[in-house]
Amino acid sequence: MNHYATEQSRLFRILHFAVQVSQREGIDIAGWIFRTYPDSRYSTLTDGELREILTHLTGAGLLGHFVRGASGWDRPTSEQREALEAVLQELGWHGTGDPRLTALARQVAGVDHVRFLTRWDLDRVLRRLRSKCRGRNAAKAKRLQRRRTSDGRKPNDYSATGVSA
Repeated sequence: MNHYATEQSRLFRILHFAVQVSQREGIDIAGWIFRTYPDSRYSTLTDGELREILTHLTGAGLLGHFVRGASGWDRPTSEQREALEAVLQELGWHGTGDPRLTALARQVAGVDHVRFLTRWDLDRVLRRLRSKCRGRNAAKAKRLQRRRTSDGRKPNDYSATGVSA
């Protein structure tokens, strides 16, 4: 089994990277760890202690960008998320928790939930949603076209009577 594939080594890598970055920012995570666990070094920490440390650091907001799935080069951009919200509002759907959006994400990208979409998957979902909006707008225009009266006026067009609305 590959040494880096073990859970403990993954936790050590996250912790080590967090310590390096926080030292550049002037935060002493290593000092806090040694004050909290005075008898130990990194290598003697158990999996439970490592998880407890990482949970504490995440709760303090120091590990938000180290946790898997929180951010990354393949995550959707803020512009894409704003566009998604705008399209969903235009369709009358109830945000990213809408079951119709989850079903669409499953159909288009093969993911179980919208939060697992990459930026490319979200781009494909947005194209499908915009197509759905165009289709809905075209159908609405057709219905309005059919509503015209027999002499070609819209039902609320009073131009022939001389009365202005």
